[in-house]
Amino acid sequence: MNLAATSHALVIGVAAALAFAFLLLAGRLLIRLPGRAFPFSGSVINEPAQRVRDRWQELGRRRSQLLLPLLVLAVVATTVAVAARLSGSALRGPAPAGWQQYALLLLLAIVSVYALYRLVVITLQRRRLHLRWQAGLVVGHALQRLSANHNRTFHDVPCSSGVMDHVVVGLHGIYAVHVIARRPRRNGIATLEDDAVVLGNEQDRYPVDGVRKVAARLARECGKVVRHDVHIRLVVTVPGWEIRAQTSDDILLTNERNLTMLTGWKDQRDYLMDDDVDKLHALFDERCARVTGQESAR
Repeated sequence: MNLAATSHALVIGVAAALAFAFLLLAGRLLIRLPGRAFPFSGSVINEPAQRVRDRWQELGRRRSQLLLPLLVLAVVATTVAVAARLSGSALRGPAPAGWQQYALLLLLAIVSVYALYRLVVITLQRRRLHLRWQAGLVVGHALQRLSANHNRTFHDVPCSSGVMDHVVVGLHGIYAVHVIARRPRRNGIATLEDDAVVLGNEQDRYPVDGVRKVAARLARECGKVVRHDVHIRLVVTVPGWEIRAQTSDDILLTNERNLTMLTGWKDQRDYLMDDDVDKLHALFDERCARVTGQESAR
C-alpha cells in the first residue's frame, strides 16, 4: 500500500467531510438565531409535557449530529479503498496490505461501532420520551376542561425538591398531578398501595414517596406566598390503564378519562380565597414562564 498516496487522499477526503459538517452546523446555527430574538420571551408559559418535549427534540439534534462522524468515516473508508486500488494499479498488481492499512481499518471499525451504538441508545431514549410526551399531553388537555371555580392549570411546575407535571389552582383547592407513562396493556389494571402504584402485577411497581415530597415542598412554598398553610391534593394519573380500588387516603389514582373527578375530592381545608388564588396564579405564571421563546417561534 502506498502510504503517501493514502495520506494525500485522506487529507482531501477528511477536508471535504469537515467542510460539509461546518456548513451544516452553520446552517443550523443560523436557523436558531431568530428564536433568540423572540419578542415575547417571558410571556409564554409551559405547555403540557414541555420539559419532556424539549429533551426529546434535543436528543433528535444529537442524533442528527451523530450522522456527521458517520459521514466522515464513510469518506475515509472509501478513500482508503480507492488509494489502495490506485496504489495497486501503479504497481501493476495487487498492493500488499501493510500494518498501516490494518490499523486504519481497525480504528475506523471501532469508531463506527461506537457511533452506531450511540445512535441506537439515543433512538431508544427518544422512544421512551415520546411515550412520556404523549401521556403528558393527554393529561394536560384533560385538565384544561377544569375551567370552573377560577381554575387554572400549570405544567412542569418547578420547586426546590423537583418538578411537578401539572398543578391545578382554583377556589376549591390545589391539585398536584403526577403522570406515570407506561404503554397500556390489554385489560391492564392499575392499583394504588400505600407506597407504590402497581401496574398489572406485583413486579411492575412505581414508588410515590418522591412525588409526595415534591407536593409537600410545593405546599410549603405556596404557603409562604399566601402567608398561611396550604393543603395540596396529590393525584397520580396513569393514561390508558383501568383503575382499581386504592388503599391510600392522601393520593388519588386516576386515568385520563376520569381525571375530572379530582375536583370532587376536597374538604374545608382545601378552599382558597380569591386573593390567595390570584397570588398563586402569579407565582406559577412566573415559575412556568419560558426563558426564551425558541420553541414557540419555530
